[in-house]
Amino acid sequence: MDKLTQMVVDYKESKDESIIKDIQRILSPIIHRITNKWKFDSFPTLIKSNLIEEANTIILAAAIELYDVTKGSKFTSFYATRLNFLFRAEYMKYFQKGKPITKRYGRLHEYSIHHKYGEDGTLEDIIKEDKDIRDEIQNNFLYDALKLLSPTEQGLIESLYLNKTSKKAVILNFDLTYQTIGKAEDRILKKLRRLV
Repeated sequence: MDKLTQMVVDYKESKDESIIKDIQRILSPIIHRITNKWKFDSFPTLIKSNLIEEANTIILAAAIELYDVTKGSKFTSFYATRLNFLFRAEYMKYFQKGKPITKRYGRLHEYSIHHKYGEDGTLEDIIKEDKDIRDEIQNNFLYDALKLLSPTEQGLIESLYLNKTSKKAVILNFDLTYQTIGKAEDRILKKLRRLV
């Protein structure tokens, strides 16, 4: 029996909270590896930190509760498998295209769009304010990719697409001609596609 599995067995018998801290420390690299696997590094920081917090508390507690040492598996494998499925489900939640809001966000109040939902107001207010998280995620992917370009390439893309500078100003700023600006733009866009 490996060290982590033994610690889980000891915790189940003694309920000693100091053992949990050691278990969390050992599982930390596994949590970060699975977080990277499902690309949560490019998600908004709040979502990523909530997932890591849940992995260290709720998911860990449920895994310890359900783990049965007599079946012969290591706790590392048992926990990592559960965590992988849960992170996959969380990841897929943000990429369900074309599904109605009731399927994406769970069952909503059936009676009225004007029903009050706590301090957030009515369902109508929530839907009006709701921004699609996919746009934010795609923007994060794009901005991360832009950071990997050279300063000149970044400046050219920002001038052409983000700041909407005229082609004449771009040509003057970057010492290009009308013929070379198109080639430079194509080359940078191909590089960006590989990075995103």
